[in-house]
Amino acid sequence: MEGATAKKSISLETLVIQNITNMKELKAKLNDIIKTGKDYDYDVSSCIKSLVNSSDPEIVLLSVQAIAELSKCEEKRESYAHKETIVPILNLLKKDITSDRLELVKQSCRALGNLCFDCDNGRQTIIECNGVPILVALLQKTIENSMEGSEDIKLLVSKILLNFSIGGKEMCELVLENGVVELIHRILVSELSKDDMSDSLVTTVVMLLSVINDNLHEHQFSDDINSAVLSILKESTNIEITELCLDHLHMQAEHDAVKTLIAEQGGVELVCSRLEVLVGRRAVGDLTTEDAEVEAIMKQACDLIIIVLTGDEAMDRLYAGGHGPVYRTAVKWLSSTDSRLLAAAVLAVGNFARKDQYCIQMMEEGIADKLLDIFSTHHNYSVQQESCAVELGTAVRIQHAAASAIRNLAVPEQNKRTAALHGGRLHSVHSEHASCVSLTHAERGHPRSHSTRHRITQAKNTNHARLRLRNELYLPASKVGNR
Repeated sequence: MEGATAKKSISLETLVIQNITNMKELKAKLNDIIKTGKDYDYDVSSCIKSLVNSSDPEIVLLSVQAIAELSKCEEKRESYAHKETIVPILNLLKKDITSDRLELVKQSCRALGNLCFDCDNGRQTIIECNGVPILVALLQKTIENSMEGSEDIKLLVSKILLNFSIGGKEMCELVLENGVVELIHRILVSELSKDDMSDSLVTTVVMLLSVINDNLHEHQFSDDINSAVLSILKESTNIEITELCLDHLHMQAEHDAVKTLIAEQGGVELVCSRLEVLVGRRAVGDLTTEDAEVEAIMKQACDLIIIVLTGDEAMDRLYAGGHGPVYRTAVKWLSSTDSRLLAAAVLAVGNFARKDQYCIQMMEEGIADKLLDIFSTHHNYSVQQESCAVELGTAVRIQHAAASAIRNLAVPEQNKRTAALHGGRLHSVHSEHASCVSLTHAERGHPRSHSTRHRITQAKNTNHARLRLRNELYLPASKVGNR
């Protein structure tokens, strides 16, 4: 009986709206629906779809706004994610932005953004209606239009494209093909020129880049866009923006050219500096950010440093004859009491140790002794376990990284002779490291395997097959919620 009553009520509500002849009453009814929003109990989608095509501009505006509110509800969203709704909205967005149409454009953007939020039907309908070029054209207009209110529309269109792109590879390819990335570059450059960046807009467009990264793994963005993201990282202190920029640069640094770009433009020095500030402020309790967020930022930052150093040209630039600020920072961190900085330092030194000349210089500088001390200390931690000063997993990772860095340093013949002076200590590193491999379930049969938390790949174009050490970082794309 309840189901029958519900259907009857829905039919009655639809009939009530269809039979309202007084425009004032109709507008009042639409305002009531808008006010109730996603909690409105009735399915009146057939009426709303019809009213979107009304000749009365106010009725059209109220109908579009009603769709924006009703589509916040997942079930109701599906009722409106069809051509009968989306085509009229896209047609509204094709027209020029004028002062008297600002509110209509805003509500149309809200409606369309909500219709493709976690809704494949909405996204597919936008594709079928050739909606992406319309959205891109609108975004371009907002970039070129200084009219009051155009900034709000710019943000809303960016959020539509973000919600659309989260749909997957097909959507991301369409976004790329229609030149959205070039517009994102213009937006970022524009925000960088302002005294006060729009955190919401920057967050949205950088998140859009991250979604493209996640869905099109092999895509390399232009130097312009990667440089702009790096500049945003330099200028912004917003935690969310920092995370997004680090994530984007880390994923793009899979390409050697991007590693070099980040090294050339001071990206690694910046990240090292930010890490030291974070560690210092956390040590004195001067951070208001949640510990989990700080840890996430620190992990991303350390991972970015290491992946950049796996590039040969980037590594050369950052070593700079043993005088590069990043190399000197890594050496300093070898004495750090912070396990995150220490782990990054050991991995960094291991990656610098890929050329004979560098290895000889590092051996003369006493780096091998420092690594041996680190290995010994963390081997003891992993054995003691209960009285360990750091987490067991961290101790084992640092131990493995130190052993790999020592192996890299010992490759040149000159260093082998120097290493012989260490005798038993070096032998103990090899035997103890071999015995602890099973602790992290490393691949058997591969003497240079690390745990699943680290990946070792053979260095390219090197005679001694030195190891590249790096951390893995996988982060799912985030979503922007309904507005």
